[in-house]
Amino acid sequence: MAGMTGFQREQKIKTQHKGMIGGVYVSSTYRGQGIAKELLSKVSAINGERFWRNEN
Repeated sequence: MAGMTGFQREQKIKTQHKGMIGGVYVSSTYRGQGIAKELLSKVSAINGERFWRNEN
């Protein structure tokens, strides 16, 4: 495993457009290769798509 991140979206109707990154980890073997940036980009893209499709 190169890395991982966690994401939690708010559940209340007025704040469900918000979320929180719970942490980002990249193994020392893979650091400096842009993996954390790519993980955050993917989390943002996935959750943005879910928000606009109204998936909770």
